[in-house]
Amino acid sequence: QLVGDGKTLRGSIEPTPAGGSAFIAQVSLYSAALGVAIAQACYATGENHERAVLRQLLGELELEGVLIQADALHTQRPFFNSSRSRGADLLTVIDAVFSEGVANQKTLYRQIRSQFQGKRKIPFVATDHEVGHGRDITWTLRAKEAPEHIRSAWVGTSWIVEVVTEGTREGKPFRATHLYWFTRRTSRCDTSLRTTPEALLQLVRDRWSLEGWHWIRDTQLQEDAHRYRGNGAGALATLRTAALNVLRLDGFQSIRAGLQAVCHDIKALLAMAR
Repeated sequence: QLVGDGKTLRGSIEPTPAGGSAFIAQVSLYSAALGVAIAQACYATGENHERAVLRQLLGELELEGVLIQADALHTQRPFFNSSRSRGADLLTVIDAVFSEGVANQKTLYRQIRSQFQGKRKIPFVATDHEVGHGRDITWTLRAKEAPEHIRSAWVGTSWIVEVVTEGTREGKPFRATHLYWFTRRTSRCDTSLRTTPEALLQLVRDRWSLEGWHWIRDTQLQEDAHRYRGNGAGALATLRTAALNVLRLDGFQSIRAGLQAVCHDIKALLAMAR
């Protein structure tokens, strides 16, 4: 599976004459299984948009049989139709308060949410518990086959999913509910889930692995502190991605440990890059 998301390079933010701000952003396609970004592109606000850049990255890859995950920004028909037509499966977020494409998402969110309210029978349920990094959170997934009115409006949708996360973060109570839809590629007639509820929950949680990737960039590489502008910001972001990929592919699950291992050993560093 591939997880797609964008990240603002905060050090590149500059005020505009109109009183707004302009900046460079990067869009990454991240493989949770490998722990690396397999594709990345940068763009300047006002010249392009995250949705278009992600579709461009996907357009350069073979998508048959690949599961693509994306956030609510990409729950749009162009992304939906283009990915499915190329043989991909989709697992995307549905957001009720998302500002762009409101007409699509508000209706879809309401339709999916209603399927998990009351005492409806939910055939697939799974839970998981996470403790660490100041968090003590229980994840609960409920999934069911999408009803006919959703399948007819968004052809290819097969399953709808609710995930509730509840517990504490940094000692403070925390609860959030996220809705997802799961689509199957057009070459399949079978709409069965064909996985366990526990495996589906792990797929949902894998989406957050890209947020961890972003966190590493900010805390280990101090990406947001870099004050580069224009093409320089994008070029250095690409070099950071290459460095992280090299460390991960060399077996370092901890980027901090990888940086410490090679920071004073140029021979080891060059051997990795071969």
